[in-house]
Amino acid sequence: MTTVKFVKMPGEIREFAVEETTTVADLLQMAGEEANNEMEIRADGDPIALTDTVSGYTLVSVTKRLKGAR
Repeated sequence: MTTVKFVKMPGEIREFAVEETTTVADLLQMAGEEANNEMEIRADGDPIALTDTVSGYTLVSVTKRLKGAR
């Protein structure tokens, strides 16, 4: 088991204990958050999909997607 920090901008950084198989979707559920098409999800600054695992990352952030961004 390892720990990953999570933040939904703007907001506070929270830390969660996760398994190696924990996905981004699982982490969002643990944090009580939902993602939609207007959100951008990044792990350590790199884009990441809901189905990717969070193992090996230190920070997962969710921000509102900028208008005009793809």
